[in-house]
Amino acid sequence: MVRRWCRTFSDGRQQVEDIPRAGRTRTATTDANVGKVDDMIRANRRITIDKVAEKLGISHERAQNIIHDILRYRQSVSTMGAPTIDLDTPGTTHGGQPGTSRALP
Repeated sequence: MVRRWCRTFSDGRQQVEDIPRAGRTRTATTDANVGKVDDMIRANRRITIDKVAEKLGISHERAQNIIHDILRYRQSVSTMGAPTIDLDTPGTTHGGQPGTSRALP
């Protein structure tokens, strides 16, 4: 990798930034969609990934990526056993009993 960089700069390249290349631009994981997903979850903590994907017109995988990887939300279980999104503690899920929590696998 370093050898290739040395060769390109020896050949006359002067910019460090990547050269624009052909390909599909990112359309699903934009800042606007991340904000919309965050607003949807804060309005309804029981919303499913499929509903988020459907409302935004994106794939299930992209919606899951936004929720879990970008916003770092994790699923938790309320005292009634219904799954909800845990907004307070990223990376944990509550087993329904007060004072208990465990990290997700």
